[in-house]
Amino acid sequence: MPFRVKLCPERCVQDALPDIQHLFADWVAHEHYSLPNMKNLRSFDVERNGYPLVVECCLDTASVTLKANFDAGALHGDQVSNILSQFANILLCILVSPHCAPEEICTIGAEDTACLKKRNQIRSEPGDHCIHDLIQIHTTDQPDEPAISVWDGDLTYEQLNSLSPKVAELGVAMLAVLKTGGAFLLLDPAHSNSRIEAISLIASVKPCNAAYIVFTSGSTGTPKGAAIEHSSFATNALTLSRSQSFLAKVRVLHLASPVFVGSISEILFTLVVGGCVCVPREMDRYTNIVEYRDIATWAGHVDLVNASGPSECPIETSFQQPVTISTDHCKIGIAPCASCWIVDPENHNTLLPIGAVGELLVEGPIQIRGGQPHGIYKTGDLVQYAPQLDGSLLYHGRKDTQVKLRGQRIELGDVEHCIHRCAGNTLKTAIVELVTTDDKPSALVAFLLTAEDSTTGVPNSGDILRSSIQQFQSLVQDIRHSLENQLPLYMIPARFLPLSYVPKSLTGKTDRKYLRETAGRIPPTPTNEGTGIIVPREPVSEPERILQKVVGDVLQLDMKAVGLDSNFFHLGGNSLAAINLVSRLKRLGWHNLRGTDIHQHPVLSHFALKLGESTRFPNTS
Repeated sequence: MPFRVKLCPERCVQDALPDIQHLFADWVAHEHYSLPNMKNLRSFDVERNGYPLVVECCLDTASVTLKANFDAGALHGDQVSNILSQFANILLCILVSPHCAPEEICTIGAEDTACLKKRNQIRSEPGDHCIHDLIQIHTTDQPDEPAISVWDGDLTYEQLNSLSPKVAELGVAMLAVLKTGGAFLLLDPAHSNSRIEAISLIASVKPCNAAYIVFTSGSTGTPKGAAIEHSSFATNALTLSRSQSFLAKVRVLHLASPVFVGSISEILFTLVVGGCVCVPREMDRYTNIVEYRDIATWAGHVDLVNASGPSECPIETSFQQPVTISTDHCKIGIAPCASCWIVDPENHNTLLPIGAVGELLVEGPIQIRGGQPHGIYKTGDLVQYAPQLDGSLLYHGRKDTQVKLRGQRIELGDVEHCIHRCAGNTLKTAIVELVTTDDKPSALVAFLLTAEDSTTGVPNSGDILRSSIQQFQSLVQDIRHSLENQLPLYMIPARFLPLSYVPKSLTGKTDRKYLRETAGRIPPTPTNEGTGIIVPREPVSEPERILQKVVGDVLQLDMKAVGLDSNFFHLGGNSLAAINLVSRLKRLGWHNLRGTDIHQHPVLSHFALKLGESTRFPNTS
């Protein structure tokens, strides 16, 4: 009969074991209680499941033999052997030290320790390079090779080197440096070359100087900044270029937004290895890009890489290569530049055995300035070693409320703080969750409990969502308008749902899982019931009818849910959906559309007017 035991961390094992034995003796009286009867005791989600692993303990007078029967389709043989080894190690620790507390038991044995040391013994040493010095090398080695290729011209490495010192007029350059928080040095060309060289050497940029700063969402409502030093970026760039065969003369498309840390890698990483940065026209940047279905087509013909890493570690921390259609999308590969340690999420001083899910710690010279002591960065990511035991990592999520949406890191607490700030005293509670369903794109959903509703809603009674009245719709519109002036678009919730009460889990905390499941069951159709969006207006012109259908297809909404007075981004649109929308409209003949047009005219009726005013070319395809 299955049962679960939670041990008190401070109580010794020897005292806990008799209590467990007594509890089990009491439970044996119910071993013939049927599953249907259990199901009737309380509403459970029931699904039929087998046992991929069964461990049998055979007791003898002087020994214990462990046997395992497992489903080879679910578990690897090496993985099962490792589990048995860990189990045996824990039993041995209990036998040797029965008076120790559960938290004092060493769960990682000698085999795991040796394996982890071997995996992490290869780590990049801190480099003594500046980013621009590495790029300067290619000015000598390949001066005539293209460094930057733009739709209307190219720059060779020699031209890039000759242009970069010519920054602007003196006053403009001084002001620009001061605004970035830097310091400038003025030199007189009339001075001797030896004096200028001596001063330049003393004041030159050093590898320990900051190269750039990235900001991410912060849990307190304030963005969090991280300074990346030259040496960190250069060390990672050189190691990754060798690991991924990222060689000179490679051509890299510069597609990421400037506010996305990936754009820095697209430019600087490419130039460090001697490649060419290809910059498309602005209108092409938002159209004709790779779509999801292209991955399946390309998979057998190109070298696909799944790279992962926090903004605090430049370029990437780990990568999985090659990636095929059958590759687990959670597999983020190995880390060639740093040591990776998986620790207890509640105690980073406790190393976990191989196969356990824990927090990822990154050790090495590739992290932010001012990182944690001993060069170790706590990522907050929950990972485990892959069952194949090849050293690659599997990503499981976050230990906090940070989420990732379309490549952007979002602190849910940051969004909640901003919503409270926008709503003032009219709002009692704001809960923001990332909702993911099988048939819909992931989206941020805000659950709002107003101050008035908090006095009338009865916890755990009736529907958790209230009917959306005009007052709530007005509140949502005000919040949206304020958020648009405070947060980037990707951090603004796509939907706002009115709560009648805040659900609680058995531990008394907000039941966020139940809220996500509730939002996932509600179709995103703009009605007056629980969405905060007004009943949609029907199209009256041909451009409106076409736009309604295309928007419905892009956002996977029923056409009746797409009102022409709705805001594209309020319906669940985002930057990637905007690119897809413009791309489809261009295929329908509106070739002059730009990717920024939907951002400038987000209300569909206004965008339809622009379509009506634009020239539509016949579709020749």
